[in-house]
Amino acid sequence: EASELISHIPVGMEIVNRLWRDLIDSDAAADWLALEPSSDRVRLHLLHLIASHHGELQFGSPVVPKTPEAFALHYIDNLDAKLQMVFEAYEKAPELGKGVFEKVWPLPGNLVGPLEAFAAAAEEAGGGEAANRLRDEAPPAREEDPEPESEADRDGAGESEAEPADQLPIAEPDFGDEPLPDFESGDPPEEEEPF
Repeated sequence: EASELISHIPVGMEIVNRLWRDLIDSDAAADWLALEPSSDRVRLHLLHLIASHHGELQFGSPVVPKTPEAFALHYIDNLDAKLQMVFEAYEKAPELGKGVFEKVWPLPGNLVGPLEAFAAAAEEAGGGEAANRLRDEAPPAREEDPEPESEADRDGAGESEAEPADQLPIAEPDFGDEPLPDFESGDPPEEEEPF
């Protein structure tokens, strides 16, 4: 109930303060007080880690990160939360097309399944049902030298088992009339005259 009424940040700070007071009142206090940096500075920095781990005032932190450790903790906590959302979305979100999942709030858009190797690594790490689903749905690895397409396949006349999401047209980039540089020749690029 306390964490709901006053949130986990003040509760965590209170726990640290209580444990610190109990330690100072214990038989080990003399050794503890002799540590460098002083235990009180360590306590203050630990409280700052707890207070600033949401990273921004608008997200519930009473203070923004002000030490390297606080920045690191904030970004690690944020990354952990985002990855948890992604893996939960893979398990629960409707699939819109092969490997494309419906947007899940607060993530910014539709999710796409990871590469096959990542899905296999997630399974090995104990990723659970999401990892199994990703492994089963990951596209097969590409061959080194794929068979050339027939002209009928290129024109779309052949039957395809691919889902509509796999057939989306991808626009070729427009580089204008300028020739592309020849990076493979090893020759230095021609110098242009200044204005």
